[in-house]
Amino acid sequence: MFCSNCGTQLPDDANFCLKCGKPQRAGVQIAEPQWETCEIHWGEEWCSNWWGGAKGCFWAEAVGPSGVYNAGRTETFHVPHGAYSPSGPLGKDSQTASMHRAMIAQLTKDGWESLGSKGPAWWSYRFRRRVK
Repeated sequence: MFCSNCGTQLPDDANFCLKCGKPQRAGVQIAEPQWETCEIHWGEEWCSNWWGGAKGCFWAEAVGPSGVYNAGRTETFHVPHGAYSPSGPLGKDSQTASMHRAMIAQLTKDGWESLGSKGPAWWSYRFRRRVK
C-alpha cells in the first residue's frame, strides 16, 4: 500500500506512514509518536551545467513529534563532470561516496538506526530513532 498523504510505499498493515507520520486507516487514534524518521537528501547549492558538475551537500530531513526538521548536513562539496546528472550525484567519484558515508556516520552517532530501505535515489537511505 502507499501513503495517502506522501505516496511512500508502506507495509499492508501499516497504521501510520513511516515517512510523514500520517494515519493510514480510519479510526486509528493518533498518539505521541514512539519513533521519528529521517531520510538523506541531496541539496544542490550551485550548478553551472550538468557537464560541469555541481556543488551541493547531503542532508537529512527528519519527521518527529514537533514536525519536520533538519537532522544533519555534510559540508558542501564539488561533484565533478561525469559523476553528476541533473537529478544529483551519481556516486561514482570517491568524494561523493565519502561524503555520503560521513552523513550516515553522523546520523548513526546521533542515535539514528537504518531502516534498511531507500527512497527513490541511491543516496536516500532511511533511518529511525526512538523519541525521548
